[in-house]
Amino acid sequence: MSAYFVLICANGDLMDTSLLTSIRSADYERCIDMRPDIGATASVHQRSRLRFAHLSVSQPSLIVVINGEKTLQYHGQHQAITTTVAAGQAILLDHGTYDIINRPAADGLYEAFWLAWDHGHITAFATRTPPIKPTCPQHLRHIEPDFYAALLRARQALMCADIPAAIALHRMEEVLWWLYEQGIAFEARTTPSLITRLGHLLSGQPDHGWTLAEVADRLAVGQATLRRRLAADGKTFSDILIDTRMSLALTLLQCSDQPINRIALDVGYELASRFAVRFRKRFGFAPSEVRGHSR
Repeated sequence: MSAYFVLICANGDLMDTSLLTSIRSADYERCIDMRPDIGATASVHQRSRLRFAHLSVSQPSLIVVINGEKTLQYHGQHQAITTTVAAGQAILLDHGTYDIINRPAADGLYEAFWLAWDHGHITAFATRTPPIKPTCPQHLRHIEPDFYAALLRARQALMCADIPAAIALHRMEEVLWWLYEQGIAFEARTTPSLITRLGHLLSGQPDHGWTLAEVADRLAVGQATLRRRLAADGKTFSDILIDTRMSLALTLLQCSDQPINRIALDVGYELASRFAVRFRKRFGFAPSEVRGHSR
């Protein structure tokens, strides 16, 4: 039986595979599935060992490695933390900057899936539970079969519009409860920072011809204030815009079957050649290499 349909827990138990089979059938044409105010999910396929430097994460996320392994280095305020996540394990990520290496397995494929929560959902959950100090990244070296089944049910709810939103919300919360029972929680943020709001604005319309003046107006801040806040992080508006577009492009290359020229248009580049140059400058390799086509 294919290794893609039978996953083994760290203790050797057989994971529930019925939902996984149905999800993989739906993933034949891969895409990123999102439900407003609830969350998002996608599967990641990669056929080359690549390093992605300084990726910014702003959404509470859980990544489950299915095939191959993932190494992350978290750049904290006082130290760098490195961890390697093997197949059958998971990692929780929240606000921060990471260097990531995805390594394909012996069959030449790295594969994973991720779940991401809306910040409002995380905050609402935190108000109903006794506080736990958030710690991300958090490495889950063992996933109980029932917990894994809950992850797959949450994925299915995000992928299937016929499942009522209330049920999808309940399934995503079930995953939060599984984490909570293990002493793990995401950080609740009642007021997103200006930089976070800027990132959400740009990522919502990456193909738009954004200007600093328009962005400042949309965020209801002065242009000088916005420049000053960005400069405090050592960045410019152009830096944030390019990095947002390139990070989204990377996600689409890993998680969808869209052709590269379509992805270029989606992130604001009419010429695929110009997009490829910008992508290589940001990551150090061509967009095609993410899908295993080296030049």
